[in-house]
Amino acid sequence: MDKKQREKTFKAKNDHHSPTRDLLSYIKKTLSQNKAVDITEIQVDQNFSEFEKILIASGSSSRQVVALAEKVQEGVKGSFRINCKIEGKENADWILLDFGAVIVHIFKPEVREYYQIEKMWKGYLKETSSKFS
Repeated sequence: MDKKQREKTFKAKNDHHSPTRDLLSYIKKTLSQNKAVDITEIQVDQNFSEFEKILIASGSSSRQVVALAEKVQEGVKGSFRINCKIEGKENADWILLDFGAVIVHIFKPEVREYYQIEKMWKGYLKETSSKFS
């Protein structure tokens, strides 16, 4: 490998600007701006799963859970041209948005407490989860 190739490889490995990072940042910002609470990011070991990140957030009511999911879904579709798979919208206690590399769970607080999804992923964490507000 010549010097140019090594520099290019080094730059690619150390480039902290990635589509997944941009998508994740956008989703966190959208959730935060729309008053989601207890936003948690989980880095998943890529040897385990097809996705890299899980974001978990809470909305204060079923109406807010749906509104948060719609804001994220519409924003990502408009800004990134990514369609997502969505589950749970009809019930609105727990909505899952699947963007491929990023999975988003939006809960009503009592449902989140009941399922304790953060504990479920604890054994697969690459690093500890981070909380954002």
